[in-house]
Amino acid sequence: MKCIITMRRILVLALCLVAGACGSSSTSRKEVPDSALTDAEFLKKLNANQGSSSAGNNISPPPTTEGRTPQSQIAVPDVPLANSVTGTVAPIQLTFDAGLVMRSGDVKQVAREEFRLLSRSLIDILRDAQFDVAKYHLSGFGLSYKMGLGKANDPETVAGDLVRKYTITSTVTDFSGKGHLTAPVGMYYIFAISTLGDNIVIWNFKIDLKIDQSITLDQNNAAEAL
Repeated sequence: MKCIITMRRILVLALCLVAGACGSSSTSRKEVPDSALTDAEFLKKLNANQGSSSAGNNISPPPTTEGRTPQSQIAVPDVPLANSVTGTVAPIQLTFDAGLVMRSGDVKQVAREEFRLLSRSLIDILRDAQFDVAKYHLSGFGLSYKMGLGKANDPETVAGDLVRKYTITSTVTDFSGKGHLTAPVGMYYIFAISTLGDNIVIWNFKIDLKIDQSITLDQNNAAEAL
């Protein structure tokens, strides 16, 4: 009887040792959830995973961020500073160069052309005027606007009136295609129509004016170029 009890104790002790070993093994393999990692630890883990997954392909790994200042910590001015005396924000200065690159490689400056800064998109204006953009395209409105072909109450005439209504400011480029616009901080659309021979280019360029800036306008950022 005493021998049986001793054997039982040995068996129970062995089971406890096995269970303890398994528990410590599973504990050692338990991963820390991503939500508990710091940003640096998470980026290190992410880079390690990307490195192992891309080991068999020809895609270059992303550049390392070690030793760099995180993008979220780089100070970027969102809006211009207010005047310390009056408390007002100075108007934003926008300068631009307008030109068209021809197939020959030559650049034709958009000289003596009117450019408007609109508070609404030309597309929305045309929709409000019931102008069928899908059927007549922007060039249909552009030619009518440029040459004054629309009759009273025609969609293109109504659209032209709305363009003038939503104009914040306007300018005419000089002979080198340069222009300058001034406006308060805000989101705007640069609108212009230029014709060159049989070609017509229409801009409806969206721009967020927060700081003074200079841009280039050509057929690559035009709404339509034919």
